[in-house]
Amino acid sequence: NLRIADIIKEEGGKVSVKRLAELTGTNEEILGRLLRAVSTKGIFYHHGNGIYSNNRMSSVLRDDHPNSVLLIIETGLEEFFKAANNIGAALKYQNKWDDIDGDVNDNEVKIKELVTPWKKTFGFDLWEYYSLPANKYKLERFNQAMVHANKIIGNGPFIDYDWGLNENSTVVDVGGGNGGSIIKLLSQYKKTKGIILDLPIVIEHTRKVWSENIHKELSDRVEFYPGNFFVDPPPKADVYYLKWILHNWSDTSAIKILKNLRSAISPSDPPTKLVLLEILMDEPIRDYFLTQMDLAMLCVVLGKERTTQEFKKILKKSGWKYVKSVNSRGYISVIEAVPDFDR
Repeated sequence: NLRIADIIKEEGGKVSVKRLAELTGTNEEILGRLLRAVSTKGIFYHHGNGIYSNNRMSSVLRDDHPNSVLLIIETGLEEFFKAANNIGAALKYQNKWDDIDGDVNDNEVKIKELVTPWKKTFGFDLWEYYSLPANKYKLERFNQAMVHANKIIGNGPFIDYDWGLNENSTVVDVGGGNGGSIIKLLSQYKKTKGIILDLPIVIEHTRKVWSENIHKELSDRVEFYPGNFFVDPPPKADVYYLKWILHNWSDTSAIKILKNLRSAISPSDPPTKLVLLEILMDEPIRDYFLTQMDLAMLCVVLGKERTTQEFKKILKKSGWKYVKSVNSRGYISVIEAVPDFDR
C-alpha cells in the first residue's frame, strides 16, 4: 500500500507524480502510468501535466476516511481474489452436494470432505488460516475490514425495519464480532439491552476493543456471551438477529445454526423474533455487487447469498415460520421469522 490517497491529502490536495514518487520511493514514470490508468476509471482526478488530486472515488482509499474501503481492498487483493483463482474446484462438486431435502448429518459429512477454493489456495480453511500465529496481523486486518464493511452497509436495516423494541427488550447479536451492528441498533433504541454472542476467542478481543474504544455510553447496556452458535444454548432474549452470518454457511450448516437457536425458545406473547440481515438474491438482481458477494462466499467458505424462497426453505426445515422480508436502503434486506411450535 503506497498510501497515495493519504499522501495527497497530507500534501495539501494537489500533488505531482514526481513528488509522489519521491515520497513513496517508487519509479516516477511507472507510477505516472499507473495513476493515469486508474484515473481513466474515475479513481483520482488528473489535472494534466502529472498533477493529481483526490476525488470521491479515491478519497475512500484514505485510512482516515469514515467510510474507508482500504482494508477491504487489501484483504480482497491479498487473499480473497487469490482464492477466486481456484473457483473451478467448486464447479466439480455434484449438483446436490448440499441437498436441503436430504439428511442433515449425511450432508454435513459430505461438506467436510469438500475442499473450498480458499483451502485449495492457502492449504487451510478460512478460520484455520487466520488462527495461525503468522497471520495475526491478517486476522486483525480482516476484523477491521469487517468493521468498515459494516459502516458501508449503513443504518438501513435499523431504520427501515420496525424492530418493535422497548426498554424491557433484550436482543442477541449472534456471531456479533466486535459489535459494530449492535452499536447501531442500541443507538436507535435507547433503552434496549444487547448481548454479543460469539466464540470465546472473539469475545476476548471484543471485550478489549470495547474497554479501549469509544463505546462507554453503551457499555452498561451490553453483555458479552462466549459460545458456539452451532451447539451452545444461547442466552434468553426477545430478538435474535444474525447479520451476514448465514451467507457464510451451506444450507446444511445454516439449518444447524437455526435449529440450535430455536431449541432454546419457549412460547411467549409476543413471540420471540428471529431477524436475519442478509442480501436477497431475488430477481431482478439489484446490483452487480450482490453477485460478487455470492461468488466470494462460494470461494471462501462454500457459502451463498440466498433468495427469499431459499430462506423460507431453511427456516421451515429448522423450526421457524417465515413472517416477512423488508428491503432496506442499501444492499441488506431484513428477513423476519418466529418459532413454529406446530413442528
